[in-house]
Amino acid sequence: MRLSWNEVRARAAAFAEEWKAAAYEKGETQSFYNAFFQVFGVKRRSVARYEAHVAKLANRSGFIDLFWPGVLIVEQKSAGRDLKAAYAQAGDYCDALPERERPRYILVSDFRTFHLYDLDEGDTVAFPLADLPGHVEAFGFILGVQRRPGQTPFGDGTRPSLPGYKPGKTAGGGGSWSGSKPGWAASPLQPNQIDPDQGTTTLQARAPGKGWSQGAGPPTISVGLTCITGYLSHLADAYLSI
Repeated sequence: MRLSWNEVRARAAAFAEEWKAAAYEKGETQSFYNAFFQVFGVKRRSVARYEAHVAKLANRSGFIDLFWPGVLIVEQKSAGRDLKAAYAQAGDYCDALPERERPRYILVSDFRTFHLYDLDEGDTVAFPLADLPGHVEAFGFILGVQRRPGQTPFGDGTRPSLPGYKPGKTAGGGGSWSGSKPGWAASPLQPNQIDPDQGTTTLQARAPGKGWSQGAGPPTISVGLTCITGYLSHLADAYLSI
């Protein structure tokens, strides 16, 4: 069973605290990434291997620190090392791989900082280890959650770009969506109530001038994010008698 994002964030916070003093590539990389994959409830050895040999161009060869064929290359460095050079090294490995094994993601790190590159989207998410809990959604692919083209990586604290979404405070403390019925809205839309991988969120309906629905009748409904406006129309119809 896949972990909830709240559980992943809690694990990420514990991981960041445990590994805050890590610094040595040769001595700590494998333990570090075994624990990193456990943040997401995944056993590293079930998906990726260490020190994968690759034959590079010009009759040279190298070893990828962590390799998940078709998904991820990790190039790990000791604390304070040049991560731009690490990315170039990972790129060389990527270019030397067979097409079917080339990854979508490259992760470079010096234990203190992560740089995650999405090669399909051309995006980069960079953050210090201490901020990992706020960026776990960027690693959704570890859980089998892939971003759709044009979707934000979430790691910068943003939410998906969805039609009609208006940031700002509401009765529930989040943003609101304007439905097809004038004056109708839905709340709360706090980050921990939006589940991007499942494509759902929980809404509370509000009729014009009548406040937030509570008491009799179901006050919330889980709906598809891409169909949110249409569902608000149904919510409006459902609560006309409030």
